[in-house]
Amino acid sequence: MAIEDVKDWVNSRKEKYVMGIFLDISGAFDNVKWEPLIHDMQELSESTATVNITKSYLCNRTAKISSGNVSISKLLIRGYICSNDAQNSSVLSLNGVELSNNQTLNILNNNEELVDSQLESEINEIEPTVLKKSKKLNKNKWKRTVSKNLRLKGLIYTNRSGKKISEKIPKSVDCSKCRYKCNDKVSEEERYIICKEYWNLGDDIQQKLLLSSLVLNKPVNRRQILSNDKQKTSREFFLCNLSGEQNRGCLKFFCATFSISHRVVEICMKKVSKTGVYVGHDVSDFVYRSVFHDYDPSLSFFIPKKDQCTKCNSYQMAPNKSTLQEEWEMHKLRKNQTMNMKAEDKKKSN
Repeated sequence: MAIEDVKDWVNSRKEKYVMGIFLDISGAFDNVKWEPLIHDMQELSESTATVNITKSYLCNRTAKISSGNVSISKLLIRGYICSNDAQNSSVLSLNGVELSNNQTLNILNNNEELVDSQLESEINEIEPTVLKKSKKLNKNKWKRTVSKNLRLKGLIYTNRSGKKISEKIPKSVDCSKCRYKCNDKVSEEERYIICKEYWNLGDDIQQKLLLSSLVLNKPVNRRQILSNDKQKTSREFFLCNLSGEQNRGCLKFFCATFSISHRVVEICMKKVSKTGVYVGHDVSDFVYRSVFHDYDPSLSFFIPKKDQCTKCNSYQMAPNKSTLQEEWEMHKLRKNQTMNMKAEDKKKSN
């Protein structure tokens, strides 16, 4: 009936092609229980003769096995049974799988439900596997990351080619003929401290910020008439001693103190702002929007209600205000004098 219904439905369609999807349940009858099956037949208004024949065939079926003097029987409620009597043995078929006498005796003695022995044997043949917890990704323990961190801190590390790189310490340099007399201004002890402070930062951006604060870009003041030199910027290099005093030196002495190459300084100073602060790479529009627009709470530029004083802002944001204290107080004094003069001029104009 079901196949005829499908056939009639296909013939009644106007489309050129009809696609059908059929679902086949493996071992459906082997595992279906008999009592619900008979109930469904009655619900579908099957004939009484068909229901009675099916009922007489399925109901009151028992499985009986004898071995020696032992004989055991059990009432079945699903599957099918076929017995094959032989001279000295008998075979019981449960759910389409043949069981020997000993297997059936064990199942019936334990009052267990009849199960698919083939599936059970396959499960037993599989060796138990121990599930291991998946390791969490930890990039900090990678060899490449460890080597990179050691390199940024100026410590001993091994590069990708397997070469061992020594620790960063100030390189010896002779500045006796230098016009700045660098060796006389900064001692070897001070050079070692400066070098360690630089490499202990352990971050490329922080290191370049330190370099940019000690190097000053200036336009070229003098140039020879017949010279083909196209240099537009000259640089001044400074090093601080233990007292905090900045002493100007040459590029060779500057790089040897930090144990870096001239190229590091060149790359750093090409990416500084007009105020001389290292800014790094240009920020793309995507990064700008992801930081300012998508950040929670949202960020925006501060727009002051009135003009801000550069010296006052520098004093307020300075980490060490003692060096700017005297200059700031003189600035405030001049400010008060100017405001008083302005007030007097207003009175005279009235």
